[in-house]
Amino acid sequence: MFELGVPLAALGGAWQLLRRPPAKSGLAIDRSCDFGPDAGQPLAATIAATVTVALLFIYAQLELQHTCGFCCPVLATPAMTIAWFGLGLFFLACARSRGALWPVVLFGVLGFLMLGKLLAVDLTDWHVSAELWAFGDGTAGLTLIRLLDFALCLGLFALAFKQFRREEFARPIGLGAGIAALALLFLYLTLELSTALAHFLPAARVGGITILWAAYALTLLLFGLQRNVRGLRYAGLAIFAVVVWKVFFSDLASLDAFYRIIAFIALGVILLGASLVYLRFRRRFQGVLPKDGQP
Repeated sequence: MFELGVPLAALGGAWQLLRRPPAKSGLAIDRSCDFGPDAGQPLAATIAATVTVALLFIYAQLELQHTCGFCCPVLATPAMTIAWFGLGLFFLACARSRGALWPVVLFGVLGFLMLGKLLAVDLTDWHVSAELWAFGDGTAGLTLIRLLDFALCLGLFALAFKQFRREEFARPIGLGAGIAALALLFLYLTLELSTALAHFLPAARVGGITILWAAYALTLLLFGLQRNVRGLRYAGLAIFAVVVWKVFFSDLASLDAFYRIIAFIALGVILLGASLVYLRFRRRFQGVLPKDGQP
């Protein structure tokens, strides 16, 4: 800790002094005898801040991985997400206070790498079954660890979407973060529900996933209609189309008769509710309908 703590403290202090020089005093050197403000002081402050943040990020990752790996080996890799989350918050704070482009770009790169870590590294450690769409271990402890890992990613992407969606130069990053958050939530709910049903109620696993997808599509449709967001509306309709295809080409052959009836009833209720909601809010995206007797 001291090996990295002392350099970090020194770099942080240097950045603070370079960013806010101390006030003049009686013993201060006259400005005419000193270097001018263009002698590299802003660049030096930027370099000191960058190195400090990079070292702190590396230290946090290594410390979290080592400590958690010693106490709880299954927590070693997911715990590193905490450092990524903290760095993402730092970029969001810089983007809000400075209004510059560089923290937005760096956040986009960080979000892409964070998403790749979650999908390529963390999911591999959890032994996801491509056949069952389920995790290999459904114990309560590991379920909480996965919840923490996904929640950190989802929370960071949601904050970025909320902050960047109304800024013109940062809008693409904000929209990308929002789409990534919705996709991650869909993936997480699917895998966790499939894992739970595979362990406790295997016969209803396929139908349970179908009901979950339909409910998720209905939620997207509701938000898209209430807030007049075309992307959410189209995403909900697309998932409904996938659900209908899955019911007729997959669920009919794999579900028992009892669970097949339950799945069809639940899906019918959700589709009926989606149709009623769509008809109720159609004026918001179709314009005002003509009155009776008018062309």
